Amino acid sequence: MISRFLPLYLAQLAGVLELQGCGPESGTCVETIKLSQADEREPMTQLAGVVRLLKTEHDRLAKQIQGISAALSAFGTTYGKQNGVRSKISAAGRARIAEAQRQRWARLKGTTGQTASAKPKRTLSAAGRRRIAAAQRARWAKVKRSKAA
Repeated sequence: MISRFLPLYLAQLAGVLELQGCGPESGTCVETIKLSQADEREPMTQLAGVVRLLKTEHDRLAKQIQGISAALSAFGTTYGKQNGVRSKISAAGRARIAEAQRQRWARLKGTTGQTASAKPKRTLSAAGRRRIAAAQRARWAKVKRSKAA
């Protein structure tokens, strides 16, 4: 609340500054400081008023934070994150999981030990290489003929 009024105070150095907030009586408490033109001679008194307002606002916010902290500590144990509590699995359960994983790996590797993605390298025969080279020479000859014409 005070953050809204502080720039106004610093900008004008005169007028009325109000701090509104909830008081302990569950009502609205309004604190007003009247700043007159005579106070312009003594900026320290004006500053003291602002400091007092900031301290009261700080105390009010500290009480609210304390109340929120108490609520969190009360509900935090019930609804909070469980720290360090993990479900345990039996040795037989771990053995079943390990065996299932071994079977999955064996299925992927196959019985020969080769993976499915390892294919033999393909090679090009000499006759095939000669056909490709002749076709490429013919394409280049066609390009050169079209440029000359």
